[in-house]
Amino acid sequence: MTSSTGLTQVQTAILAAIVDDAGIERPLESTSRLVAEAASSSHPVERHFLEQLPHQCTLLAIGVADALGSLARLSPELPFGAVVVARGLLEAAADLYWLSDQSINGQERARRAFMVYLKQHETVTRQLEQVYRRVPVEIHGIQDLPRAIDEGWESLRRHAEEMAAAGHQLRTTTKPGSKYVIGDAKPSISALIDRLITDHLGKTGLNLYANYSPVAHGEGEGLGSLLTRSDAIETPLGVRYRHGFDEETWRKRIKDPAVGAAREQSVRGSNSPTPAARRLSARR
Repeated sequence: MTSSTGLTQVQTAILAAIVDDAGIERPLESTSRLVAEAASSSHPVERHFLEQLPHQCTLLAIGVADALGSLARLSPELPFGAVVVARGLLEAAADLYWLSDQSINGQERARRAFMVYLKQHETVTRQLEQVYRRVPVEIHGIQDLPRAIDEGWESLRRHAEEMAAAGHQLRTTTKPGSKYVIGDAKPSISALIDRLITDHLGKTGLNLYANYSPVAHGEGEGLGSLLTRSDAIETPLGVRYRHGFDEETWRKRIKDPAVGAAREQSVRGSNSPTPAARRLSARR
């Protein structure tokens, strides 16, 4: 068994579904559900974000495919890197699953797309604030940042109010990344990953994200889980364990979750999209 089994196949299927042979993003099919949702929206801001959503989904799918390619080059002997990459893959796949939910209507899909935009917009504005605090004032152009920061916050407020005018509740919070919230707050990434895994792989005894996170953060209990307890040797300093996964642990912790989550975003054949792909477009 090799670590690349199944990984590169799903990676290839995802890329074939979202980009053409030249690597260009495929356009939406005229019969796609997302085209119909955008066309039926009477509010220009909602319609705009529905029209922009395919590009966001493409970026997420490329992230999933990229992670699969990385995992295919890793192995059970490199458990830290594999866990970190698998964590990022599940985050991207869970966001894509949330945005392409078949059970919601166009208005709710636009709201979700807008929530992603708000977080991205706020993150950029906060990054500008950090640059202004950290970079010496004599650096060329730094004096212009306060105006850009003010414009960023004003743009964020204006867009939030415009979206609220489409019939959504607007509220503000002090939580970074959620200064403006339209309707319900976006679920935590842990909850989104748990839903994706539960829907397509079954309920796990432990939320996988809770298992990955302490590894990615370099915490002791997380790094300790990367040791193979069944492969131990006695040394003058005591028992030492091999650093790495056995094949069963690799499959359960890395390969099966990664392939299972990613396959929902891929195609089962040259032109046969999975349910997630069908939700918005046969060719996103």
